[in-house]
Amino acid sequence: MRSLLALAVLILVAATSGCTTLGPRTISRDRFDYQDALGRSMQEQMLSNLVKLRYGDAPVFLDVASVINSYSIEGEVGVAGGNEQGFTRNFLGGTVRYGDRPTITYTPIQGDAFARSILAPIPPRLVFTFIQAGYQIDYVLRLTVRAINGVYNSSQVGTRRLEADKEFYPLLNALHRIQVSNKVQLYLEAGESEKDTVLYFDIPYSSEDYQDELQLVVKTLGLDPTAPRYTLRYAAIPQNPREFAVLTRSLFEVFGDVASQISVPEEDVKSRRVLATTMEKGLANPDLPAERFGQPPINVHATRDRPADAAVAIRHRGWWFSIADSDVRSKRLFGFLLLLYGLAEGQGNTGGPIITVPAK
Repeated sequence: MRSLLALAVLILVAATSGCTTLGPRTISRDRFDYQDALGRSMQEQMLSNLVKLRYGDAPVFLDVASVINSYSIEGEVGVAGGNEQGFTRNFLGGTVRYGDRPTITYTPIQGDAFARSILAPIPPRLVFTFIQAGYQIDYVLRLTVRAINGVYNSSQVGTRRLEADKEFYPLLNALHRIQVSNKVQLYLEAGESEKDTVLYFDIPYSSEDYQDELQLVVKTLGLDPTAPRYTLRYAAIPQNPREFAVLTRSLFEVFGDVASQISVPEEDVKSRRVLATTMEKGLANPDLPAERFGQPPINVHATRDRPADAAVAIRHRGWWFSIADSDVRSKRLFGFLLLLYGLAEGQGNTGGPIITVPAK
């Protein structure tokens, strides 16, 4: 009997001692599992909303506000004994219960938060912060701006279907060549006023490289060529030749413009479920690099069957819409949209949790 009691005590101690180390052992597993699941969910939500906009459906932005996971392990050991017809009988029994109870909180972006983060224009400083961080200036400006110093980008959103000014794409190409050169540095500085940001061109006086590109930028934008610093502001037209006036789009306009160039099945076009895709005429300019200006920002393919090699894929109206894993350019720009959405969404207060779901 004593040996059974000793064994029971050992089992109970082992079970309860496991509770003190269960949490730390789950960190490495849970962190990456939830990271992968949340990342995949964000990608699928983004692609789903782009496709919904393409079909004229209302997008829904539902963020995961928090993930709380709790673990429990409980042990119970029982010993019983007695005499029956001169025989001593001893019984040892035990149960162990393990619990894994994640609670996930979802917050829809709506109301005032939706207006501030999705419908409000993107701050010019945020646009050029991406450029300073290394994103290609031509891609970023093509997606996020309506106009720079009165030179207008194309627009494929709603009733604002306009072709880009003939100077716009050559301007982007020149800015890209300046950006990737080792002779000219483009970065942001704080201005004299807290509201002002200075766009700074560091141009060595002894350098003659990229002078054609610099002259094209200065002439197209009407800038003062003797001023390496230009005040960066949200405006359609500059007040003086030392100002970089950027009229930015809202995040909703960015999504709508990207969505408008998604290729859709001809079957849905014929049945009038969706309008035919119209490409920008300016992208056919033979003098510009085709790999940057000859195709939509993001290539999305529609197939009946789920593609085997897709970076992200969602199902909508009986079709699978996907971005190929081999399309590095589209994946990079799709990732830029996710980062832009994350930063812009953070500018609006989304309020308290709306939907809390205990996951079993």
